[in-house]
Amino acid sequence: MEEKEKQKEEVSFVIVGYKIVSGIFEVLFAIALAFFRRPIYRWYLQISTQELFEDPHDLLARTFQTIIPVVTQHRVYLIFLLSILGITKIIGAIAILKKKEWGLDLMVGLFVFLLPFDLYNLTMHPSLLKCVYLVINSLIVFYLIRFRARYYVKKIHHALRSRHHASRKG
Repeated sequence: MEEKEKQKEEVSFVIVGYKIVSGIFEVLFAIALAFFRRPIYRWYLQISTQELFEDPHDLLARTFQTIIPVVTQHRVYLIFLLSILGITKIIGAIAILKKKEWGLDLMVGLFVFLLPFDLYNLTMHPSLLKCVYLVINSLIVFYLIRFRARYYVKKIHHALRSRHHASRKG
């Protein structure tokens, strides 16, 4: 029994670590968009021009050619959304580490909220990386929901047991 609890803690620690790292990455990306947009855009133009000159059908350069203009055009929204998303992930993950109930609720809610967007993104622009990302997040959601459900069942069982003991004494 003790080994199962240790395994759960290890899995939870991996999930928390993954969410902290992804949250930090999102916040850093938002900061880079906010403060270093022009130098990044100039660097992108220089690199993409060289790449497309060498190979006009370069997949990476053509991919960035469609992404970068959209990112720079909608950068204010992206900065806001990435900041909120990253900070929420970090706060939820730290709360889980500190064994706060609301941290688990926050993470499950965030994952469930974002899953439809991930599904839409995968169906509109399929790729192996997006598929792997969706599978990882889905597994995390199912694990956390299962973990959360067990927690509620234990809590209800404990409350019923204490109520039963109180009624026997009174």
